[in-house]
Amino acid sequence: VYTYSMHPVEEVERFFFPDRMPVSTITNYSYDSRKQLKSLTTSDSLELNKVENRFYYPYDYAGSSALYNTMVNQNMISPVIEKVNNVNGTEVQRSKVDYRRYNGTGPVLPYSYLSSYTEIPDLRVDMTIDSYDR
Repeated sequence: VYTYSMHPVEEVERFFFPDRMPVSTITNYSYDSRKQLKSLTTSDSLELNKVENRFYYPYDYAGSSALYNTMVNQNMISPVIEKVNNVNGTEVQRSKVDYRRYNGTGPVLPYSYLSSYTEIPDLRVDMTIDSYDR
C-alpha cells in the first residue's frame, strides 16, 4: 500500500539524428509543501535556452487579500492564480486570473484573465466574465 502521491521530478527526452550528436531536453519539476507544482524548468543539453515557469496559488497571496484568505479557508488551493514564464532569466510572459465573490456573498469564481508580454510589461485584461449561469 502506497500512502504518498507520486510527482515527476525530472523528465529527459533524447532526440537522435543521423550524423549528429543526440540532443536532450531536460525538464525539472519542483513542488511546494502542499504538493502543488511550484516551478517547471526546461533546458536543452547544449545549455542554449533555459525556460522556467513559476506558478502561484491562492495561499501564496493569503494575508494580502480577504478574497485569497477565503479561497484558502474553503480549500480552494489548486487554482493557479499567476504563472510567470522566464527565458534565460528574463521574464517573457505573465498570466493572471482575478477572482471575485459573485453577488457579494456567492461563490468565489474567476472574474478576469490578464496577461503581459516582454513587449507590453503591464498586465492587460484579455477577458472578463460578466456573469455565470445558475
